[in-house]
Amino acid sequence: MHTAFEKSGEETLIPSNNADNVGVYGFGQVDRGRWQFSGGARYDYRRLTNEADAALALAAGTRNYSSVTGNVGALYRVNEPIALVANVGRGFRAPSPFELFSNGVHEGTVRFERGNAGLKNETSLNVDLAVRAQSSAVQGELGVFRNAIANYIYPNPSGVDDPQSGFQIYDITQGDAVLSGVEAAMEYHPIDRVHLRVGGDYTRGQNTTTDQPLAFVAPLRVTGGVRYEGQGRRRAVRRGGHRAQYSADAPRSRGHGAGRLHADVSEWWGQAERGSADAARGPAGAQSLRCVVPGVPEPVQDVRG
Repeated sequence: MHTAFEKSGEETLIPSNNADNVGVYGFGQVDRGRWQFSGGARYDYRRLTNEADAALALAAGTRNYSSVTGNVGALYRVNEPIALVANVGRGFRAPSPFELFSNGVHEGTVRFERGNAGLKNETSLNVDLAVRAQSSAVQGELGVFRNAIANYIYPNPSGVDDPQSGFQIYDITQGDAVLSGVEAAMEYHPIDRVHLRVGGDYTRGQNTTTDQPLAFVAPLRVTGGVRYEGQGRRRAVRRGGHRAQYSADAPRSRGHGAGRLHADVSEWWGQAERGSADAARGPAGAQSLRCVVPGVPEPVQDVRG
């Protein structure tokens, strides 16, 4: 995959740059009686080239990033309606051009951002446990997850204001972090064509380097929806807004990991604010619509909302 960025305008935040990404992966699944085992591995290579930029005092350069990720999981069918799921995976995220090269006022965040050209890959170890129940009329799932992220990239306030803009300077740096949480969902079919769904999730994020709560973590969310399927087509009946629902038929990892994402229409009927007032980051905090083979880790280049 190739992406290109060309700067324009009077002010410069990052230089013009080009990125090339290549990935190869393999996936396997084995059924043994009540057990189902799955595993996958992936290698990713990213080449980022930037042009020289006098405004940023930046010379032309090339940076290379690579990582091997993997995912193993097991599903055990306790009895006909109930199954237990366990999953362990390793993921990564390469630093973005904004994190590497920023040196100016970012109007979207109302702060002066100073990048770090020496950033390394973020890497994570993800553990996911869940219990699932399914019958002809009801499906439900309750799960917990924990992501330990090494070299977590985040903006660190310097305590110094930029003299021209008056905004505080934030230095992009790295540390370690942990994301953990719980999620639940249930779907009921009173008749074949009608689907009633309710679900919720909660994520807690902690920067273990600074011992502070993570910014960019979503609040507690509770959603519900009604879906009607007519002959030959599907219609969704909703109230309120809509959001992406994350689900996987096979065991999955969270955040820097694997899974299958599908869009569903749902109704917000409750939300509680918590923690830091900053935005949302992490598995439950920011969903990205992308096609992924179930059980195969994907490179999450930016999971921030």
